[in-house]
Amino acid sequence: MKWVPLLVAMLASAPGAARAADGPAPPMLAKIFRPDMLGARVAYFEHVVGPAWRIEGRLRRYKVGDCTVTIAVRAGEIKSLSLDLDQTCTIDPAPFLEARLPSANRMTFGDFDRAYHGRFYADCLTLCSNRADPVVFEHFDGPHALNFYEVNLQAALVDDAVIKAADEWSGAIASTKGSKFVEHRGFNCTGQFDAAAHKAFQMVRLTAITIGEGLALPRCGGRF
Repeated sequence: MKWVPLLVAMLASAPGAARAADGPAPPMLAKIFRPDMLGARVAYFEHVVGPAWRIEGRLRRYKVGDCTVTIAVRAGEIKSLSLDLDQTCTIDPAPFLEARLPSANRMTFGDFDRAYHGRFYADCLTLCSNRADPVVFEHFDGPHALNFYEVNLQAALVDDAVIKAADEWSGAIASTKGSKFVEHRGFNCTGQFDAAAHKAFQMVRLTAITIGEGLALPRCGGRF
């Protein structure tokens, strides 16, 4: 039956196939991505996960299985926790956000926006340097009820879906403010174009998530 290999290939390429391939996250991730780890001493964190893989100023990176975890440190205390997401590297954001949300590696910006609403920023949207993958952020400032946790939802501009969304957002900005405004990242200075970003990125999945306080964001643009 010649149609059998074709059927197998079709099933493998179906949208649900990638989700079915998701494996269990390392148990250690659930152990360290907890609210009480924010404010904990670095010495305690490293007693749990082991020594840092890399240290870059205030940032310390760790390998948890095949997953990369980054913490930001001030005065020896953890101020934020960040995870690069993939099929097996994920967390449940519920302990921090007290909302029913998908696992972080399955979450889209639209999923988050049904519970909360943040401001959009980007490293750049056009004429980006090749030195590093630019990132689009949705930044959420949590209220007192959420212990004032900040959240950065991140999507690196590395695949077609994210690039298409970034092009849609930059096009909406340029149609109002012009291309120079986009090139100089003027959109980081105002929430005027957030609605267009929420619409463009609603179906885009995250590539990283950061939770804590004093989270870094792209700077407001230069002259425009």
